Amino acid sequence: MSQSSPYPANADAAASERALLERRARLLGPTYRAFYRNPIHLVRGSGVWLYDAQGRKFLDAYNNVASVGHCHPRVVEALSRQAATLNTHTRYLSEIILDYAEKLLGTVPAHLGHAMFT
Repeated sequence: MSQSSPYPANADAAASERALLERRARLLGPTYRAFYRNPIHLVRGSGVWLYDAQGRKFLDAYNNVASVGHCHPRVVEALSRQAATLNTHTRYLSEIILDYAEKLLGTVPAHLGHAMFT
């Protein structure tokens, strides 16, 4: 984590973050809990770094990006290309999903013979 304080830098930032928390609670409900007593207002990510609304930098060692980092150019390009073609899930037939499953399963031991996409 950054050595900076997680607290907003000024009263305007604090009011803005309170408004975000209230909006979040109203729209997402109580099931979605924010991390930390003073949640971090993240606005962007790059590689292993996350940046808050005040421009502070945090090392992300948790947020599901350990393999490629945030906003990796190849991942962004692949997602953009696929989103421009088709965005679907596994309940329909799609060669793209099956092609990816074959490629993925080719990298793991044979006893792990199924892919589960969430």
